[in-house]
Amino acid sequence: MSLRACDVTGLVLVALIATAARADTIAYRSLSRSDFRAEAPPAERNVDAEHMGAYTCGRLIPEEPIAIRIEPASGGFVAHAPTLRVRGVMDRSCSWWNDALRNAQPAAYILQHEQIHFALIELAARGMETRGRALEARGATIEAAHAAFQQALDVLHRDTATAVQRRSDEFDRDTSGVYRPGVQQRWYDRVAAELAR
Repeated sequence: MSLRACDVTGLVLVALIATAARADTIAYRSLSRSDFRAEAPPAERNVDAEHMGAYTCGRLIPEEPIAIRIEPASGGFVAHAPTLRVRGVMDRSCSWWNDALRNAQPAAYILQHEQIHFALIELAARGMETRGRALEARGATIEAAHAAFQQALDVLHRDTATAVQRRSDEFDRDTSGVYRPGVQQRWYDRVAAELAR
């Protein structure tokens, strides 16, 4: 039995789909200065704009509808989404370049820094997709299996968001507000190798 679930209210990421539909998003690729189209950093992020070279708005977006497959299994049902797809995107209409900060760091360094943030989002999307396709949730009824699967997706989203934020913070501790091209290049090489796998 196959159930197409368009209303995945338990998955926080789905709320981003409406935002992304209005947004100017791009899938992972090399960034250029022209990709930063916002006139100011997003107010809701509470960022210290005067000290930032740029700000990248990244999003994890599951493609809709999410096809949840529910099948009978030992006294109940099991739900999974073997074709789950998650995209990592940059929202160009929200991503900002600080034109006022001209002499702090070279533009190429800032652009590489934002490229690494974008790569971390892409890696998180790939990881979420892989783990999401492996998820299984059981329930006594079709509805219970469906609800349990949605809860499992919600946990996966929170875990993925926490992990990507932790890694992004680690990267920023190593390279933000300082000019450390060797350290930043090591980060770049590391994420490029992970993307190539």
